[in-house]
Amino acid sequence: FIDRWDRWMSMELRERPDEGKLNSRVWRFIVKGGIFGDQPCAGAWRMSEDRVGRRYPFAIVRLGPPPEPGDPWYDAVASLLQNCVDNSWAQTRLAESLQILPPPGAAAATDKIAFWSDDWEVREFGFADIHDLAQNALPAMRGTAGDGGVLSHG
Repeated sequence: FIDRWDRWMSMELRERPDEGKLNSRVWRFIVKGGIFGDQPCAGAWRMSEDRVGRRYPFAIVRLGPPPEPGDPWYDAVASLLQNCVDNSWAQTRLAESLQILPPPGAAAATDKIAFWSDDWEVREFGFADIHDLAQNALPAMRGTAGDGGVLSHG
């Protein structure tokens, strides 16, 4: 999982500038098996930066059957991400918070690739396969100014 995820996200790091305000939007996701590894995965990610200002994508990921998109687990994970980045949580605090995170509910269909955000505007993107994801996902998530409606791709 980590090698494929890092390779995909490295494309994003090349395209995002290291200056200006840090984008605080959290993207929740479900990705079918065969994309980042044999198993499906679910979680959330957002941009973060280290103490010297280098930016990187920070993610909390769960391998295995993903929860339904409306499961409160996604909001809990997004809240952890926001707190870690905005309040400079130490790794120990994150680890403790992950230990008490309520488990997700029923499993969702595992045959899709979907990313969505509802931090201040609802955005949703779906992708057909790994090629569509590789070519279109990160640029779509980076350029999400608009009317606040639901977007779909692929």
